[in-house]
Parts: sequence; structure tokens; C-alpha cells
Amino acid sequence: MGNDGEKKLRYEDLWETLNIASRGALVAVSENEFEKCFPEFTNEQKEKLFLIYTRVVAKLQEDVMLEFKPLCEAWELKEVLEELEELIERHELGDVLTSRSAPLTDAVRAMTTKIKQEEVDKLKLLVQQEEEHVAQLRLQREALQAKAREEPTALAATLGKVRRERVELSL
Repeated sequence: MGNDGEKKLRYEDLWETLNIASRGALVAVSENEFEKCFPEFTNEQKEKLFLIYTRVVAKLQEDVMLEFKPLCEAWELKEVLEELEELIERHELGDVLTSRSAPLTDAVRAMTTKIKQEEVDKLKLLVQQEEEHVAQLRLQREALQAKAREEPTALAATLGKVRRERVELSL
């Protein structure tokens, strides 16, 4: 296997490429081109405005790099690239790898398992919430059924009272 400098090369290349790409995308305007966009401003105003522009661009570039780093860590990108480098090196040496023993396959399997477990946990939570909702609906239904059973009884009592009063009036 190669030395650590070669192993880290792909990951460092990724960072350098991202840095160059973000810088190139964000700093695509020269000072001269920038000043041409504001012909009505004085030279001093143009210089101050360009200074503000360069600070904003630098901050944007910094933010892009800062947001990218946690993604690389979450995806374990450095480890995956190192495993990829190892696979390439083994392949170049003519080492035949089985899919069962390939480190990249193991890494993919581990990531897939982690993603599936997270999905199962989410589904369990949804099922639990749904069961609680169904239990609440059952309680509401039982309360409504009890009320429905009481209403005819109350209605019958009222009707009985009205009939008695009627009988008493007719006597």
C-alpha cells in the first residue's frame, strides 16, 4: 500500500478543487469590470464598494467551505476516499477482491444499514403516534356512544314527564 501522503491525496484534492471552484465562481469579476458597472460613482466610492464586495465574496467562500466540511464528515467522505484508493491500489496490483471482503462494499453496507435503521426508527415513531391517535379516536367514539345512549333515556324521561303532565291536565 502507498504512504499516507498518497492516501490523503484524493481528499486533499477534493478540498483544493472545492476551494478553487468556490473562489472562481464567487470572484468572477475583476476590479476593473466591477468599476465599469458603476459609472456614476466617484473613484473613491467605487473603491469602497469594491472593498465591500470582496469582503462579502470572501465571507461567502468561507461559508461554503465551512458548510461542506460537516457534510464530508457526516458522509465519512475521507474514509470512503481512502478505501477507494486502497481498492484502486489493490486492483492495480492485480489483487482479486470478492464482494464480501471489499472494504468499500463493507462501508456501503454499513452506511446502508445506518440509513435503514434511521428509517425504521422514524417509522416506529410514526406508528406510535398513529396508535396514540387511534386510541384518542376510540375514546372520543366511546364518549359519543355513551352520550347517544343517554340521550334516548333523557328523551324518554322528558316524554314521560310531558305525557304525565298532559294526563293531569286532561283530568
